[in-house]
Amino acid sequence: EYAVRTAVDGADALAQVAERQPDLLLTDVSMPGMDGLELLARLREDRRTQRLPVIILSARAGEKATVEGLDAGADDYLIKPFSGPELLARVRANLEVTRLRDALATGERERSRAMEDVALALQRSLLPRELPEVLGAELCGRYVPASESLEIGGDFYDAAALGDGRVVVTIGDVAGH
Repeated sequence: EYAVRTAVDGADALAQVAERQPDLLLTDVSMPGMDGLELLARLREDRRTQRLPVIILSARAGEKATVEGLDAGADDYLIKPFSGPELLARVRANLEVTRLRDALATGERERSRAMEDVALALQRSLLPRELPEVLGAELCGRYVPASESLEIGGDFYDAAALGDGRVVVTIGDVAGH
């Protein structure tokens, strides 16, 4: 039920992943040249493959070997001999966890963008659309956001002409800088 590509060793796997990233990677710990733990370390160092789910297959049994593999960044550790149904169940589970994690990350980014939009709208609502025309005074305003990437900050300004010819200028520095 899955399209499978094979690699002869860790270096070949790394080259294939760079060429076309899989949805999940199965690796043995013991391989000629670059072993599975080194392959895993190289994958975790690369921003593009940091989150690639990796299941380690190994004849190295015991808690110490399992913990070593998981601490190295593996998502799962399966001890040989194992059955086909168990391997498929772990593949399905890891693919589903990855799908859910990616959906959550996408949702977080969308919520963050929505919050930025709300903050920008609030910031713009605090700033006057135009300053009043006052006889004997020339008013102008300039707003420089605290962060260019978000275009928002905590500061605001406004001006109002009083009936007796005086002008009230209000400047607020909410961010404290």
